[in-house]
Amino acid sequence: MYTESQRKPSGRKSGGQKGHQGSTRLQSENVTGVERWYPAAVCPQCGKPLDMDAAKVFDHLQMQVKCSCGHCCKGQFPENVNAPVSYGPNIMAMTSYLSTYQNVPFKRLTHLYETIFGLHMSEGSVSNMLNAMRKLSKTPYEMIRQRVAGGKVAGSDETGVNVGGKNNWFWTFQNEVVTYIAFDKSRGHEVVNKHFSQEEQGGMVWVTDRWPTYFMDEVGMDDHQICIAHLLRNLTYTMQAFPDDAWSLDMLDLLRDSVHQRNQGNIGTEVRIKMEERLDELLARPPIYTSEDGKDTALDKLKKSIAKHKDHVFTFLTNPDVPPTNNDSENRPAKTKLKVSGCFRSETGVENYATVASIIQTAVKNGQNPFEVLRVITTLVLA
Repeated sequence: MYTESQRKPSGRKSGGQKGHQGSTRLQSENVTGVERWYPAAVCPQCGKPLDMDAAKVFDHLQMQVKCSCGHCCKGQFPENVNAPVSYGPNIMAMTSYLSTYQNVPFKRLTHLYETIFGLHMSEGSVSNMLNAMRKLSKTPYEMIRQRVAGGKVAGSDETGVNVGGKNNWFWTFQNEVVTYIAFDKSRGHEVVNKHFSQEEQGGMVWVTDRWPTYFMDEVGMDDHQICIAHLLRNLTYTMQAFPDDAWSLDMLDLLRDSVHQRNQGNIGTEVRIKMEERLDELLARPPIYTSEDGKDTALDKLKKSIAKHKDHVFTFLTNPDVPPTNNDSENRPAKTKLKVSGCFRSETGVENYATVASIIQTAVKNGQNPFEVLRVITTLVLA
């Protein structure tokens, strides 16, 4: 009930719509390739043609062949490649991208490399590359956190994650340009204080659900916007569970009207005051339903929760930087990862995911190629 979609059907057929400008595939002007290093076409000793058929190394391909005269010709690697088997920036970036963003499990990933590229890689090698990528990404990961801390608005949400059969938490802190994901065993206020100082927390508006952590005195979040989408889902449930009480429907109308005013650009103190007056009238309305045991009904609990946070329902009507919902924080690709893989096996693995996913989701937000961003990170650090 609580997750029922608020989206209304348009009645149109799926696919492209008339009047919408389309686009065609265009040839990119910047086509790049991977350098591959081959031996000479002929034996430098006797001049005979060489039949080259042996591959040794990714992402740089080394070939070697033995001439009939006995001389063994080997391809030359770049100076920074000094091992018989080397996984360079391209393979590290691709492995991180496929595992983290495309949610390819280790076993399938190694099978893909062997099937498509003829590259024999163990699951341990995949794990080692993800460990290395997390370490290489330490600086950009911290830069993302700083961009969240320095913004005017931040959305936050937490979601459960299974690690070795035990429940832990992914915390998402994000704004329009960056997404910072952190792993922790706790869902308490100490996690927020661990990643953001009191000064950083107080310098922005926080868009969240009504989870008590965000409103504790120990946390330095001074200004809030509670998620309207959460309230709409809750009200849809209470409207169906208590059909004879019009309160839920009237509250739905109020919230939708407030969002409509925002979308029409009709914002300001006057509009917010009117909406808050309507909210006060609704909260003062006596209930129709009462429980037999005298305890609060689900509708009573919802009313009390809204009344507790009523000063933070319409912040978005006076601050144009504040969105009415926290939907961006609730974009949870980790759930897809868990559905595919079942769980994370270790804390190291889940920390790898949090770091790399932060970089990838930030790249996507900024219209960047996430694979290329990861490749650049490994190239710059390993150079």
